[in-house]
Amino acid sequence: MRLLTDEIDELTAEITVRVTKIAPSLLAIVGCGALSAAKIVGETAHVGRFRSKDAYARHNGTAALPVWSSNKQRHRLSRTGNRQLNAALHRIALTQAGCYQPARELLDRRGGRAFAAWSVVESSPAAGGSSGRAKSKFAQGPSRR
Repeated sequence: MRLLTDEIDELTAEITVRVTKIAPSLLAIVGCGALSAAKIVGETAHVGRFRSKDAYARHNGTAALPVWSSNKQRHRLSRTGNRQLNAALHRIALTQAGCYQPARELLDRRGGRAFAAWSVVESSPAAGGSSGRAKSKFAQGPSRR
């Protein structure tokens, strides 16, 4: 078991060094660690292949889709897109919701019912941003287990 732990630590250190060189802007985002950044970089493949931030949002599954119900326009999350990339963005959002004051203030303003996914990645040119919303059951902070 100790050998596996040592190997995991070595691989994590190697990933951290590589991601720091490739995408330091991702590591600057609160809640984005080396492994999440590596997943985003790997799954994105090259952000330049997307014609706009909206195209990237559609690719990663955070683009909001319009739906109409009783003459009232609403949006829901797309169920398509790269689920691995979406999961990495979701982990960042949950981390921010639990320990980052601006994210908590956003959740408080929204009544804790929704978390704007674009706020997680908007500052990163590598991530490209998105305009979708993701519900968070962790709006009140991390659970104690």
